[in-house]
Amino acid sequence: MFSRTLLEAHNSKAIKGISVARGAPPINHLLFADDILIFTQANLTSVNNLLQVLKDFSLRSGRVINFDKSYVFYGNNMNPSVCSTVSNILGVQCMEKNEKYLGSPLINGKSKVKAFEDIQIPFERRLGNWQGINLHQAGRTTMVKIVLNAIPMYQMSIFKMPKTLIKKRDSLQRKFWWGYKSNRVLNLIVWQNMSLSQYLGGLAFRDLEMLNHALLTKIS
Repeated sequence: MFSRTLLEAHNSKAIKGISVARGAPPINHLLFADDILIFTQANLTSVNNLLQVLKDFSLRSGRVINFDKSYVFYGNNMNPSVCSTVSNILGVQCMEKNEKYLGSPLINGKSKVKAFEDIQIPFERRLGNWQGINLHQAGRTTMVKIVLNAIPMYQMSIFKMPKTLIKKRDSLQRKFWWGYKSNRVLNLIVWQNMSLSQYLGGLAFRDLEMLNHALLTKIS
């Protein structure tokens, strides 16, 4: 019901949406589970119309929007005084650029490597916990396939990961599997060959770059 109301407000130009690219159709909201992202122009007309829509929705459904858990984000070319006025009218806080949703950055910024640095933390933490564990290579193979390859799955299904980050993860996996603590060692088998299927003589490790492309293609 709320989504339909926002669509009607968009069609009537009460709450105008934004276009993500030149020639793309404008949108004024996106839904995910019980969360919603609303896009509109930062002016008094749009803000007052949005508040009226939220009020009407609460009266009809009996549900109340939690403004304490809501945030607003402005474009870089916005006047700070206008941003402050709009935020006060809405009664919500301004969102920081490093804010995350389900562990993923909402705003990528200019550097994707910096935006996804935090995803590397659980990856390295797991490896740090395993450094003192004596595992044979069959056990290490299971750890790489079941645990390490699964850590970035959600983020890789939404974003195209920087190659620098993917290469770093491959390097960490490779060192862990061989049992090395340094990069200055000789790997007897090229990692790409170990990523081949078992029918082709590999160990079926996932190629993270190819996995990233496959997951993005699936949802496109």
